Amino acid sequence: FDGKGHTISNLNVKTDPADSAATNAGLFGRICDGGVKNLTIDGAKVYSSKYAGIVCGVLSCTAKTGSVFVENCHVINAEAYGEQVAGIAGRSATTGAIKGQISITGCSVDSLYLAQVSQSDYPDHNPKNHYVGGISGCAGATVIDGCLVKNFTVDTIGTSLSTVGGIVGCQGASSVATDVTNCYVSGAKFTASADSHAEKTCL
Repeated sequence: FDGKGHTISNLNVKTDPADSAATNAGLFGRICDGGVKNLTIDGAKVYSSKYAGIVCGVLSCTAKTGSVFVENCHVINAEAYGEQVAGIAGRSATTGAIKGQISITGCSVDSLYLAQVSQSDYPDHNPKNHYVGGISGCAGATVIDGCLVKNFTVDTIGTSLSTVGGIVGCQGASSVATDVTNCYVSGAKFTASADSHAEKTCL
């Protein structure tokens, strides 16, 4: 998908709480081949019990499929709610992928709020692990280069374990490591409840 520099405004995506198979939320729920480039998303709200990203819920492939990518995409004034949640991709990983097959390059996120979904909206969801990143919530075999995150707020209240990073919340979603290069984070804010166990990672 080539946005050709256009902007999508006021995107609103929410998975069906009654459908246990509906776990991927974003402009694209899941990208398994190909990618998204040259696009701005302004004023989005995305909700999922599992994977939530403004551009895509899940960015994944296998060694046998083609590469997947998000390139030159920009997110502003956005909110996302989920278990693995981020400004670009809730999860960017899959078992069997080769490093470099999954890439997020030249992207930016500005004025982003991330949190777990509420049990009032998803009554059957029991929030436990919470992986939160400005670019990717949980990553493996991913190359992230030249990305910027500004004015990033994370609320982990109501979760028992949260791992939060300015770029990547959790590195280790596959046996292949993630590379993060030439990225910058500023204006990060972090809120946790007294009964949660939360970790802020260096990424």
